[in-house]
Amino acid sequence: MIANANSADQLLVGRAVTGLAAGTWVPLVAVFSSQFPAHEVVRATALLTFVSSLGRVSATGLNGSLNNWGGYSLAFFAAVGVAALAVLLVLPAHEQRRPRYGHRWEQRATWLRAAMCSYRPSWRR
Repeated sequence: MIANANSADQLLVGRAVTGLAAGTWVPLVAVFSSQFPAHEVVRATALLTFVSSLGRVSATGLNGSLNNWGGYSLAFFAAVGVAALAVLLVLPAHEQRRPRYGHRWEQRATWLRAAMCSYRPSWRR
């Protein structure tokens, strides 16, 4: 969209789509972190942030060369190609389900619910 934009309206729509794509970061971190044990969640988030930053740095370094070689829009089309390749590589992957363990906040919520149900004010006795 942005690569072929001919007006400000088209650029605005392209930026809106880019903003929606950027909004997937938090769900991505949550899903990726859920694949690790609870005590390694920080490590998982750091790994994801490192790979994302490495991609940004390498894309920034390649952008000038791509612009010189194929014009302004080549970088956008290259990004679409890399994203499509990533989707093709991820599609055959199967998620191994892990047993669900109760989180501490769930245990606290259950305890709090039980405490609230068992509480009876002295004026109601």
